Amino acid sequence: MIVNELQYGELLDFLRPILRLEPYDAIRNACESILKMPVGTTTRDAQHEKPLLKYKGYKLDILHFRWFDAQGMAIHLHFKNKKKWWHPIFKDQNAEVAADLKRICTAEIQQLTFAKYTHTPAPDFGSTEPVEDLVYLHDARALNRDWQHAFDISPLLIAPDAHHGNCFVEFLFWGGGYVRDNGLTTLRADWLDYSSDVSQDIELEAKRLLGLE
Repeated sequence: MIVNELQYGELLDFLRPILRLEPYDAIRNACESILKMPVGTTTRDAQHEKPLLKYKGYKLDILHFRWFDAQGMAIHLHFKNKKKWWHPIFKDQNAEVAADLKRICTAEIQQLTFAKYTHTPAPDFGSTEPVEDLVYLHDARALNRDWQHAFDISPLLIAPDAHHGNCFVEFLFWGGGYVRDNGLTTLRADWLDYSSDVSQDIELEAKRLLGLE
């Protein structure tokens, strides 16, 4: 299998046209040039032979890459690596990847700062395992507490996590929550009106695949 190990500059070049809300063709061409593969909704499409994407030792999957007419791009990246340290006195293994994503975003989005949102999920039925909090780093100006899907929480989200011997960092960006103004990407004043667009589309697609629509 071909391995495409992205460097920071390549991750930057991959995300920059998306964060700048550029037209779909410009985003697709830039991304396919960097990733060395066709980009559709997901990298898990069996129709194409795709290289294994990696970033700083993390396996990188593109779980969602979808264009909404006149609204922009929704993207969901999933970084995964084996957990190297088993005690919390050691450094946070996810910190470097999360910091790179924050650095790229703050350079492209006007007046962006991040805040932390912590969510305690309901325990699985019958499970005796302790429930661990989920931590989301989001655009500090945009938090929707009435959410059903991660895309609803904020139009920009970074979610580091570690469980079952693995470390994860998820990155979600929804261009519909932002506008381009005087060459800068700016949070919409009415971003909340667009907060569920992506999750609703995901649900509709799932129903179509199940023959419910």
